[in-house]
Amino acid sequence: MYYSTFRNCIAILLMFMSSCLIIKGQEFKMKYGKIDPRNLEMRSYDKDTSVSAIVIGDFGSVRFNYYNDKGFNIEFNRHTRIKIFKKEGYSFADQMIELYSHNGIKEEVGILKAATYNLEGKKVVSSKMSKRSSVFKDEINEYWNSVKFTLPDVKEGSIIEFEYTIRSNRISRLPTWYFQETVPVLWSEFNVEAPEYFVYKQIGFGYEPLQISSQTSGTGAITITYGGELLRDSGGAYKTSKHVETQKYKTNRYRMVAIDVPPFIVEPMLTTKENYISKVKFELSRTEFPGQPLKLYTETWESINLRLLEHGRFGNQLDGGLFLNKPLESINSTFDDPVEKMVAIHKYIQDNMKWDGFYSMYSGSLRSAFNDKSGTIGDINLMLIVMLKKAGFDTYPVVLSTRSNGFINKLFPSLSSVNYVIAMVKHEGSTYLLDASDPYCTVNMLPTRCLNGEGLIVEKDKSDWVDLNPSKSMDSETVISLETDQEGDFMGTIVITDKDYSAANKRKEIEDEKSEDDYIESFENNNEGLEVLDYRFDNLKDLYKPFSASYEVKISGISDRAGGLIYINPMFFDRMKSNIFRIEERKYPIDFGSPVHEVFKLNLKVPEGFYVDELPENTEFDFGNKRLVFSYRMEENEGVISLVNEIHINDILFLYDDYKGLKEFFNKIVEKHSEMLVLRKTDKEGE
Repeated sequence: MYYSTFRNCIAILLMFMSSCLIIKGQEFKMKYGKIDPRNLEMRSYDKDTSVSAIVIGDFGSVRFNYYNDKGFNIEFNRHTRIKIFKKEGYSFADQMIELYSHNGIKEEVGILKAATYNLEGKKVVSSKMSKRSSVFKDEINEYWNSVKFTLPDVKEGSIIEFEYTIRSNRISRLPTWYFQETVPVLWSEFNVEAPEYFVYKQIGFGYEPLQISSQTSGTGAITITYGGELLRDSGGAYKTSKHVETQKYKTNRYRMVAIDVPPFIVEPMLTTKENYISKVKFELSRTEFPGQPLKLYTETWESINLRLLEHGRFGNQLDGGLFLNKPLESINSTFDDPVEKMVAIHKYIQDNMKWDGFYSMYSGSLRSAFNDKSGTIGDINLMLIVMLKKAGFDTYPVVLSTRSNGFINKLFPSLSSVNYVIAMVKHEGSTYLLDASDPYCTVNMLPTRCLNGEGLIVEKDKSDWVDLNPSKSMDSETVISLETDQEGDFMGTIVITDKDYSAANKRKEIEDEKSEDDYIESFENNNEGLEVLDYRFDNLKDLYKPFSASYEVKISGISDRAGGLIYINPMFFDRMKSNIFRIEERKYPIDFGSPVHEVFKLNLKVPEGFYVDELPENTEFDFGNKRLVFSYRMEENEGVISLVNEIHINDILFLYDDYKGLKEFFNKIVEKHSEMLVLRKTDKEGE
């Protein structure tokens, strides 16, 4: 389908080496602590006075060091300087360094220094960061730690600067370098010098071109020390047998520079900025050491499948599961229909396991997680797979990349590109996708975080993919039936029926409150003038039925009276007041996640002594081939005004060249929803 094809094309087109304009004679260097007073005197950025800050310079470099006992390690250095214009830019004073630590791979911070510069009169005053009071270490999860630091004395007009190094034995993947920020970047430069023994593939992302992109050759040397034990000569003296040897090698030098990079603006309906922000990754492709056979690190999806199935915390977890026998016996004795049995197994895991918030695909022990009634995505969904297999279902793990993790690039197989696992069942020609980590999702309804293209089916003998695009939609219908008095207040009912993703969201909103009454209070606070007199929830716990909320209400203060006229916005609380799409141009696609079907119905009784003076005109417009449809139909019949307002988003993905039309489409909805219904008093005094 075009969704997958689009992503693969983007991956090819955005490779940095293919389209970069080389600019000669442009150079910019920074020396730590040497601040140009003219930069401190700046009060705004000439090209965009609205920005809160600019990155003056951001320099990153990777070099390789050799140690006798460790072999090659890498050292990453970053030096950044940022000018702060407004208070909103103070957030740049808080920085975090993420450090990977797992399975023998360890990253640690070496040098770390930071300072804030302010202008006092004509003098540049430096405030250095205290490592004792401003640097904090924290454990994120079993794979990642962090070092956080805060720069002192930040004001409007300050310049902040920091520099740090990371030492790492993670040769397989170099640090990702970002050329783009949420504010303008005047100069971003990344340099890598790798020994000829390590061959890397570069994967580029984003839409901003590089002004400099070059690859040249250099030289390096390894100093190797052999021996070191003490030996006694014939004269009785002790001498060391240490022997030092120097081995020279060639290096590959990469230099990439982006100049005057515009800010990355996070717009609505975006999977994740990681898919589109300008950055580059270096992943190890192969090693070529002298006297040793070539070793390939470039993986295939088939080899990734095999690695997962042989992994002690993935494939090996799919055997056994004796602790599930007892609940499975109960399910088998209760249900004969296979689909009902599958639903019951999914519900059992869903009800008895709570997700701990970690996306890990793996499980240390399914039994331990079961006893704790809590675990990672891997714990929960691998347990689900085991139980389905034990029940006789043709079940497979499916690994995927969540929306926040970015797209899977099928052209570059990599185990690190997937971070999540779900279950897939094949039954009588149908495919079912299951995730038991979300308490509000049904069978064949994945959590929104999973709706990200395709997932890899983990099978031993082949590599295949399954479409993750949703079979369910965001469905909601609101029916408001009201009477209005001559003062413009309203009494009546509101009935809201939600299905699928809309129902899941509503159930979660209610569950997140302390009680149903607290939810009602929030509902009133979010809708000005609304007072809920009574309410009833139907099917709150039954995920396989639509959720319905019925309210008896009084609505005050949302209509205007003037000279015998009552002005009413007939959309009430469902009015679209502003366009969600605001920037003039958008370079990346619009992704709604799932189809959306919203219906709003109004039945309004005209108060005695009034008649309809003006009705908004009926309208309907189509974005093209029913991809996106809006309709607004209003009529008056025997003193009752009826309105049906519908928005149907049938396509999930709109490409960037659809943006202007899409923005105009929503502008029309905003304009239509601003139109007023006018009632006029029939007596002459009111006229």
